Amino acid sequence: MNKIRLAKKNIIRDWRLYLMLLPAFIWLVVFCYVPMYGILMAFENYKPSLGITGSEFVALKYFKMWFESNIFGTAFGNTLRISLKCLIFGFPVPIIFALMVNRLKSSRFRNMVQNITYIPNFISMVVLVSMMSIFFAPNGFVNIIAGALGYDGIITYSNGEQFDLIYVLSGIWQAMGFNSIIFVAALSGIDQEIYEAARLDGATKLKEIIHIDIPALLPTIMMMLILNIGSLLSVAHDKVLLMQTGTNIMQTEIISTYVYKIGVVNTQYGYSTAIGLFNAVVNFALLLAANYTSRRSTGSSLF
Repeated sequence: MNKIRLAKKNIIRDWRLYLMLLPAFIWLVVFCYVPMYGILMAFENYKPSLGITGSEFVALKYFKMWFESNIFGTAFGNTLRISLKCLIFGFPVPIIFALMVNRLKSSRFRNMVQNITYIPNFISMVVLVSMMSIFFAPNGFVNIIAGALGYDGIITYSNGEQFDLIYVLSGIWQAMGFNSIIFVAALSGIDQEIYEAARLDGATKLKEIIHIDIPALLPTIMMMLILNIGSLLSVAHDKVLLMQTGTNIMQTEIISTYVYKIGVVNTQYGYSTAIGLFNAVVNFALLLAANYTSRRSTGSSLF
């Protein structure tokens, strides 16, 4: 009872803050929780004219179709390959960038660097892929520079073997600055007296990074890593879809693009919902495993 009374007292005291949270809460309920009702379509031969309650129940038929389809291994493998490369090569970059930004002495120059690196995050995905189409054209500046350096081939994402490299590097360039915000914020909270004490003991900048900055960032790093692992199979379908061509389709067909084609283009709503549900369940299992491993190994976890 005391806890309930205390909670009511806090709500009354901070009602303005809760009022500010109300629009976000409504958005979360309407667009994230209410649509969960649609999961039932994964077990039905869904017909829009009949609705979810009136459509024929088919149990696990669509899950069986997915696991037995020829595209399952290809889409799952491509999704896992691209996601792992993005995680391995893309995840450390914002951390390294935050550590570098934190070492800049001039606050004006630091703010300028951060603002410049934030800008790519706000570029539309359509615009980004259009830029890449121009840059990686046979007569684009990337291939002109590569030819001047002695490379005799054509660098293009239409080549399935080069797709991963271009996809990952463009993703790093676009998201590096924005993803570093939380790490820069964590570093700014370190007490400056700790640095002063370390310098008095003769610590170099490298030792300060290793023994002060990284330990301070570790809880944040682990939480972000858990979230990234929890969305390992959720590769951005819009970017991959825009980069798909007839020559790289076998290397770029991922689960989310296949769901789009099956559900939106071919209107197989039940089948696409089943594939999407499979993807969500795998991501949730990965999230739980990553959270458990992090809690046992580092003591940091989401829950």
